[in-house]
Amino acid sequence: TGIGAGCYEVVFVEDSSDDSTLSILRRLADEHPHVQLVENEGQRGVAASICEGWRHCHGDFVARLDADDEAEPERLVKQLRYMEQHPSISVLGGRVRTFWTEQRKCTIDRISEKADGRVVVSAWREFYGNQTSRMREQFTLRKQGPHVMVEDSSAEYAGCRVVGVGGHSLAMDLENWKSALRDVECGLGE
Repeated sequence: TGIGAGCYEVVFVEDSSDDSTLSILRRLADEHPHVQLVENEGQRGVAASICEGWRHCHGDFVARLDADDEAEPERLVKQLRYMEQHPSISVLGGRVRTFWTEQRKCTIDRISEKADGRVVVSAWREFYGNQTSRMREQFTLRKQGPHVMVEDSSAEYAGCRVVGVGGHSLAMDLENWKSALRDVECGLGE
């Protein structure tokens, strides 16, 4: 048993998405023989999609991910090895880490840099994606390793990562995150 080439299959269940998911999955299935696409005839929901996908799985072990889940790169190897060492185990879970799947946009009103490296931000949350109200918020940002993270804030932002400021991608240039915030202060950008 393993997860090397030829030892696994990937089964996608497409539950009538209204974006380009279906065309992307069709292309993946055409290009990769170990990828199988199951297309629901209508939107059936999570439980029915899991049941449908299960019928198409052929391996000894099945790992599942919902559309909004992420798996650490070593997850499957760790779980497979554990199950091989403990044959009486039939179901295995993992730890959960909360994250947002969409970007949140705010217009920066004012920033205040602190001596310890943190930046307190006063901002207006904008209508965008699942955000359905415009309201003033305050949160604290701090560079932690390779990311700028939200620290003190409403629970909705707790643990979120800042990915960009204005047109400035923090993934490409993390070191200038404070100057990027200053550039958009007073409503000059998002």
